[in-house]
Amino acid sequence: MDNSQNTIISSLNFPDGFQEIETNISGYKRHMILASALKMGLFDHLEEKGVLTREEIVTSLPMCGMLSRSYLNALVSMNLLIEGGDKYQNSRISQNFLTKKSPYYQGDLILGNSKSGSRWDLLSEAMQSSDGMAKTPGPGPSLDHLNTLAQRVIQGEAQALTTWISDLPGFSGMRKMLDIGGGHGLYTIGICQINPDMKGVILDQPHVTDLTKQYIQKYEMENRILSKPGDIRTEAYKPEYDIILISHLLYKFRNDLDEIFRLVSGGLTENGILVSNHWFCSPGCLPSQDPVNELERSLQSAGHPLCHPEHFAELFEKYGLSCIRTGTIETANGTSMLHAAQKGKL
Repeated sequence: MDNSQNTIISSLNFPDGFQEIETNISGYKRHMILASALKMGLFDHLEEKGVLTREEIVTSLPMCGMLSRSYLNALVSMNLLIEGGDKYQNSRISQNFLTKKSPYYQGDLILGNSKSGSRWDLLSEAMQSSDGMAKTPGPGPSLDHLNTLAQRVIQGEAQALTTWISDLPGFSGMRKMLDIGGGHGLYTIGICQINPDMKGVILDQPHVTDLTKQYIQKYEMENRILSKPGDIRTEAYKPEYDIILISHLLYKFRNDLDEIFRLVSGGLTENGILVSNHWFCSPGCLPSQDPVNELERSLQSAGHPLCHPEHFAELFEKYGLSCIRTGTIETANGTSMLHAAQKGKL
């Protein structure tokens, strides 16, 4: 029990410093304003109709008239709407990132941050766990989470990774690839777009395959890409793939890498290439200059990025692979390290 009964309110001198906390609270309020606009379809509606008055917006959307002026002007202050003469239209930022017709749409990512069951929503549970992972219902990542990841990689990672792979030796002659834990499938889709003779198989948990098929259909790749239920540890690998891609999956198997590489190497053709795309902690596990981003990366990587990239080279060699190329690409959550290891090149 506090001792507030002994406090004289009129003598309280509220200390400086709360403004820093208020700034964080304001950020949350702005997020909720943006999220509500996405949920009611405001940006899509304006993109379809063009310039609308406040009254036209209120009557055509489920929007409270009494709150509409301050609400819309708040979106103007956030540079998401443009206002002139009490008429409103989307800003360029909203056109690019907040309308569903845009290839750069980020709405699911924005809504996913605050959605019930998201990694941020379950942060308290994760912080009190032993492994940094909050317990979630269902067999694995939610479909909302996978949609969020799809929009995040479109910020640049998917473009950088597919371009890097297309520059590997012999790429133009490759005909079949396997994407293990590929989820949204955008990496395989991008690679097949670059190589018109490539066919792909995306292996993921059974509850994910329907979502993967939606992305395959969206990019009209049904005749070239198959979404297949399976598990990296139990798949019956046959030497049929010219490329096997594993991207941001091995964090939760960090103690089983030897067995994982043994199994996966059996799926490569002679001269086939295994490509790994993962975050590694900095030498000495030094802290990042952006601790919030570092925390998000940890939440995405089963508590911690991988360590000791040199261990990959040892495992490659152990199972008949030779590391022919390494590199880095920038992702929304920091620098990711790439390894390409070829079978039969020892």
